[in-house]
Amino acid sequence: MSFFDKLKDASKKAGAKIQEEAKKQTDKMKDRRNAMKMLKTLKKSDLIKFCDEYGVDFEKSMTKNELIDQINFGGLSINTELVMDFFDSIKRKIPRQFSRSVVEDVEIEHEITRTETIRTEKVKTKIKRTTRTITKLRSHLEQFKPIVTRKKVLKERELEAQMVQSLSAIFGPDKVNYQERARSGRVDIVVYDKYAIELKVINSPSQLTSMVGQVMKYSKEYDKVFLWMYDIKSQLKTKDVNDFKKMMKQASVANLEIFQKR
Repeated sequence: MSFFDKLKDASKKAGAKIQEEAKKQTDKMKDRRNAMKMLKTLKKSDLIKFCDEYGVDFEKSMTKNELIDQINFGGLSINTELVMDFFDSIKRKIPRQFSRSVVEDVEIEHEITRTETIRTEKVKTKIKRTTRTITKLRSHLEQFKPIVTRKKVLKERELEAQMVQSLSAIFGPDKVNYQERARSGRVDIVVYDKYAIELKVINSPSQLTSMVGQVMKYSKEYDKVFLWMYDIKSQLKTKDVNDFKKMMKQASVANLEIFQKR
């Protein structure tokens, strides 16, 4: 191959990479626009919940449009999957004009990352199953109440054992792994090999700071991380939890959900 042929071939490859990157950026922008359109259909009270959940700074005196702008330009990595999860968490149906296009976009994105050989219909089924599983798991974590005797202080191992037992009854014992070894360390509970659950009995607000690195590592290895904190003595203030969420946001941890039980 001559020098000019090599140069021409290199130019083609470079052009293909540029086009591929441009397509990724375009798809990402389109996905964000869809996500913001979905948020605009919510009430102001729901938008306030969204800001509080994902650590977006806001004031209650803001109008709905001001809240939308705050979310859009507040530095949060918005995508349709995140917004869909929020709709599930507040038990809101995705508006009909978005439901089909948004679900299809998310399904295609997941399909590309796994394999390009599976047909779209199979991907739809898989994504819907994943959404149902996360919703089911989230609901259980919200409702779970540990059993504590009057004169006994609940230890983390006892809390973990109760949680494993309850999860196994719902998802099956073969889908729930206890004290799973991972690249990032030993995880308290893992469901379906995808969803990590870290349990903490809170004795001091300083425990939140010590969990930052741990949660960051888990977030890179698992599809979703749930931090379930048993704050029976009300050690944590709202500010403590919000500051922790902000730290996670600054660390680009978007797949974390926090549950604080008292």
